[in-house]
Amino acid sequence: MRTFFLFLGLVLWSWGSYSQDWPIRILALLLACLLLGISIGRKEVAPFLVGLFIGVIAGVTNIPFSEGKQTFTGMVILSKQNYVILWRPFQRIYLSIKEGDFQWGDWIRVSGSIQPFKMTTYECRFDFKQYLYRLGVTQEIHANFAERRMGLPLRVNKFRDRFLSAFPNQNQALLDCLLFGRNDSSSYGVSLLTSLNLLYVCSCSGIFFSFFFRLVKKWMMRLLNDEKKGMVAALVLSIFFIPVSIRKIGIARGILSNLYTFINTYYCKKKYNGICRTSLTGITLFLLNKYSVFQSGFLIGFGLSYLLQFASIQWMGHSPLEKKFFGFLMLRYFLLPLSFGGGSLHFFGGLISLLTMPYLFVLCLLGYVSYLTFPFKALLNPLCDGFLSYLGCLHRIDLMFEFPKWSWAFEVVFYVLLVGGLILREYGFRRWNAWGTTLFWVTYAISLIPIAPCLEQSVTFINVGQGDSILLVNRNENVLIDTGGNLSFDMAKETLIPYFKSRRIYHIDYLIASHHDFDHIGAGESLRKHFDVRHYIDEAKDFPLQLNTWRFQNYNIYGGTEENDTSLVLGLDFMGKKWLFTGDAPVNIEKRIVRDHPELRADILKVGHHGSSTSTCEAWLSTIKCKEAIISCGEKNSYGHPNKEVLERLQNYGVRIRRTDQEGSIRYARYSFPPL
Repeated sequence: MRTFFLFLGLVLWSWGSYSQDWPIRILALLLACLLLGISIGRKEVAPFLVGLFIGVIAGVTNIPFSEGKQTFTGMVILSKQNYVILWRPFQRIYLSIKEGDFQWGDWIRVSGSIQPFKMTTYECRFDFKQYLYRLGVTQEIHANFAERRMGLPLRVNKFRDRFLSAFPNQNQALLDCLLFGRNDSSSYGVSLLTSLNLLYVCSCSGIFFSFFFRLVKKWMMRLLNDEKKGMVAALVLSIFFIPVSIRKIGIARGILSNLYTFINTYYCKKKYNGICRTSLTGITLFLLNKYSVFQSGFLIGFGLSYLLQFASIQWMGHSPLEKKFFGFLMLRYFLLPLSFGGGSLHFFGGLISLLTMPYLFVLCLLGYVSYLTFPFKALLNPLCDGFLSYLGCLHRIDLMFEFPKWSWAFEVVFYVLLVGGLILREYGFRRWNAWGTTLFWVTYAISLIPIAPCLEQSVTFINVGQGDSILLVNRNENVLIDTGGNLSFDMAKETLIPYFKSRRIYHIDYLIASHHDFDHIGAGESLRKHFDVRHYIDEAKDFPLQLNTWRFQNYNIYGGTEENDTSLVLGLDFMGKKWLFTGDAPVNIEKRIVRDHPELRADILKVGHHGSSTSTCEAWLSTIKCKEAIISCGEKNSYGHPNKEVLERLQNYGVRIRRTDQEGSIRYARYSFPPL
């Protein structure tokens, strides 16, 4: 247990000292204090303190590059299709590339301007900036030139691409996902795996490696008639997984775990148990790459491994079949938060996973052997086609139930109670574990009761990047002003609908288009196709709009020759505040409105045209006298929004400025009972 506490100490303090989310930092530090209290007076206290010290050292050894122009040489530690991550001692940086054969292990000389990394984020979509942060990357270099000075003779990327090119597109995308972890969400196979919630199973590379290792070990033991030689042979063959294990923590963990098991069995006389070996594997991975502790593959892999080992102590005396059954139930329970990941629960999820795993094992094993030798087109193509058909059949019987998406707080508390509970049981705190688990599930059951949506009144400026989308909720009535739009992905399916479901909103009473620019209503057609939108309004003649206690007033009755001249300017009294939603209305419209409505006031203003200089004039601000201004724009947008002069103008009038590119979605809410 001493090695285990050393491992826990360095992981908890790494999270506490480096995580960008303060609630997670605080929780990690509280857990560290709790475990320290448990270990005081025991033999585990010293290694736990050592782990905390190593975590502190790791957390403070992050030295940023000096900003500005610089030339340096760095090693590629991560290579993707359009970017690489470069490493120097205690430093990492992002380099965007359009072309160039760069792969892991290459030394690249690069020259350019170093700046903090910026990228537009979207509500409910993958946060690439956060992903890079967890890899230790906070800066990027805008390169004038980048050239390889030294590289590995084996060009793994070219080898992989040549292997995949031997297969048709549909099978190519499937093999790319299963063998190399690159997911093309537009492909049929990946979309099926995603809809069945099986993508996380396919990424469990450690499970597949363990299957391969055991298979090879048994085969070599029979061939060589010697257990030790069979183990050595399996370890030697594991070397062929290194080109893949560079990117996959699960495979690296499997190789190290089996290596330590071999050493323990034949050189340490089985002195160290499984928990100790697992902890030693985790410490080794941490020392090789301290940022690995922030990867989901690391946390899920080690969490599951510890869980099964601690739980197996409770299963002593049961038959092997019963242990396997308990292990499967424990696996499904452990992965429960992932089942709720998309806001839905697959009723047959466990059965579908069980039915899919054997096929996946065979396909991955043959695929990887084919990758190392030559393409088995005659064998792999029918297998891939059969697997896709098989997934299609499973999709037809898949039964889903809508549930609120788990927040990060629920997930963290769930895993703390699960893994930490087993630790507490080891130290005699069984009652604490039972009470904590019961309280968690009672709290979750209460949260399922739809009380909050019936009491909520809110206005949310949804982060749709460079565009507008505003959600208004008045208890069970919902109005959406604009949808945003993006040419590279479906904003409705990937941002708006997941966000609505996370808020337990399953219909929109009125969808209002301020005007017809793509960045305002580009996702409107898709939203109306895939979601319950009951009314659609895009003309000034439909106002004033009365919806029970809501009354929307349009102040732009003038129109004009340009599209922005027709933009609705909507006023609303709601939640005890006056709101103005201005779309892209330009200065000439603003001046005409305040000329005809000198009494117009606003507490909160949605700034026109994303903070462009074409809107938000002096006459407008001096009349409406707003207290807060919301600017909806994308970080690093090509238009330069918001305009510097507009920001200064708002500041001169004492207006508090809030921006979706800096804060993400901005929400104003209150909860109250409806009037009798």
